[in-house]
Amino acid sequence: MTEASAEELESPEFIGKLKQQDPEAFSRLVRAYQDKIYNLALRLTRNAEEAEEVLQETLLSVFNKIHTFQERSRLSTWIYAITSNGALSRLRKKSSQSVTFEEDSLLKTESSWFRNSNVVFEVTDQNDPVILKELQERLETAIEGLPDGYREIFIMKEVNKMPVKDIADIVGINPGAVKTRLHRARLLLRAKLSDYWVEE
Repeated sequence: MTEASAEELESPEFIGKLKQQDPEAFSRLVRAYQDKIYNLALRLTRNAEEAEEVLQETLLSVFNKIHTFQERSRLSTWIYAITSNGALSRLRKKSSQSVTFEEDSLLKTESSWFRNSNVVFEVTDQNDPVILKELQERLETAIEGLPDGYREIFIMKEVNKMPVKDIADIVGINPGAVKTRLHRARLLLRAKLSDYWVEE
């Protein structure tokens, strides 16, 4: 059984197979998304056991509710919205515990995260693996240190590329408030990592 490409996963043909409850299509979907769903849930809940439960609940929801997917957004966005809703629902019910992330789940650094007006901050030496590894670890710590309500929004928008409107619906605030919190989260991260970045 071949792996589905990102384009195939978003194609009307593939989505049609999912809506027809095609078992092979669902197997491909699970293989393509289970790690991404788990990592998003882990970042939001900061609890490995909770993240595993969110993963199982999300996959079950996708299977049971795929017929309600109206294809006005990307399939991945819809799946991440289900994941985020499940994770944040758990956070509202109980306090989360911190999680030590594995090295292979460290975030990739993106200079666009630190854009402010026309100023872009770049790593001083992109070719130094030691500097990049240290920056990734510092970024991970900095994101974990963001205040509640800012960390979740940053992860959903910048890590999982979810639209602002979807995030607003999930967290229950208006899109303008999402943009404000996102901007403040970027400024907080930039301040914490200022010694690693130089103005262009």
